[in-house]
Amino acid sequence: MKTENIEKANKFFEKAVKSYQKNDYITAKNNLEQAIKLNPNYAKAYQNLAILLSNDYFKDYNKAKIYFNKYEKLSKIDEKTYFKNYSNKINSINSINIENYFF
Repeated sequence: MKTENIEKANKFFEKAVKSYQKNDYITAKNNLEQAIKLNPNYAKAYQNLAILLSNDYFKDYNKAKIYFNKYEKLSKIDEKTYFKNYSNKINSINSINIENYFF
């Protein structure tokens, strides 16, 4: 995935948060959908879209469930990647550089 798309997706996510805080739910929804379109692996965008769609304004529980399931699936992948990378880093640490690594 292009770094440019990830950056654009992050900007749309930030706009969505601001719109949500202003109770502009339609704009928030559109921005979250744009973020997901640019970065289909954006777990937090799926999570927030699920929350948004299940609020009293939309009450679209079926779509919210779909997005929440996608969020859960992506989160598990993110966790596996995180722990795999963390494990690799821990295994590469030796006694000489351990203080530099953690402090």
